[in-house]
Amino acid sequence: MSTAWLFPGQGSHHVGMATGWASRSSAARDALAEAADVLGYDLPGLMADGPAETLEETSHQQPALLVAAVAALRGLGDDVALLALVAGHSVGEYAALVAAGSLSYRDALALVQARARLMREAGTRHPGGMA
Repeated sequence: MSTAWLFPGQGSHHVGMATGWASRSSAARDALAEAADVLGYDLPGLMADGPAETLEETSHQQPALLVAAVAALRGLGDDVALLALVAGHSVGEYAALVAAGSLSYRDALALVQARARLMREAGTRHPGGMA
């Protein structure tokens, strides 16, 4: 059986994200630990315990979405049906690239961390909103 996965963009986060995967899968826990190592801070702890206001910040929220997606993928392990199609909305495209094998998880973490930082800086310099 083939499946398609669609990875969400910014705004699809919540405190407690990925904790279910971490509680039942060592592969998911490894994905979380790798993220903390690459990013240089305890993002998995922030994802699990908050505070929500800190997780809400673009610089944390975007990497958290990638980390949660990869934790889920790795947590499913052999139970993942052949991924015939992957897609991502906005920052979710990085998770899709990792799922497709086009980008390493470590590289995706570094890129998303830089992307989030640059978006935060641009938003600070040029405040705005969605129409």
